[in-house]
Amino acid sequence: GTRVHAVTEVIAATGCRLTSLQALNLEDLDIDGGEIELGVSEKYAVGQTDLVGTRTGALPEERLRALRTYIEHERIPWICTDEPEPLFTTCHGRASIETLQRSIQAMMRAALGDSHSADLACVVTQVDSDGECVQLSAKHIRRYYIIKVTEE
Repeated sequence: GTRVHAVTEVIAATGCRLTSLQALNLEDLDIDGGEIELGVSEKYAVGQTDLVGTRTGALPEERLRALRTYIEHERIPWICTDEPEPLFTTCHGRASIETLQRSIQAMMRAALGDSHSADLACVVTQVDSDGECVQLSAKHIRRYYIIKVTEE
C-alpha cells in the first residue's frame, strides 16, 4: 500500500519507464476497468509521429489492490486545481523521477541485501559465482521482483 509498492506494481505489470510513471495522473488510472494509460516518449518514433501518444496497460487485481491502498491511505492529496492530479505525490507535489528512483533503490536494497552500495548500477545487480557484480537490465529486475512477490 505504500508509494514504492504501488510504483513497483505498475512497473512490473506494464514495463513502463520512470518518465512515463512520473507523468501519470490520477485520471490515467481506471481502477474499475483494471487499466492504466501510459504516455509514449517523444524520443521513440511512434511518439515523434504523433500517431500514438499513449498506450494502455492492463493491471491484474493484486496490482490494483496495491494502487487502491496507496490512493486511499498514503497518497497526499493534490491541492492545485488548475492542473491534472498526479498519481504519485509527495508533500511537495508530483513525485520527481529522482524520488521514484530513490524509492525503488531502497526497495531493491531491502530485497537484495545491504551488501551492495547505494549506487544504482550496483543496486540493480546480482553477484555471479566469482563474487563479481553483474549489472542487470530492467527486464531482469521485473522478473526478480515478480519471482520474489510470488514466493511470498
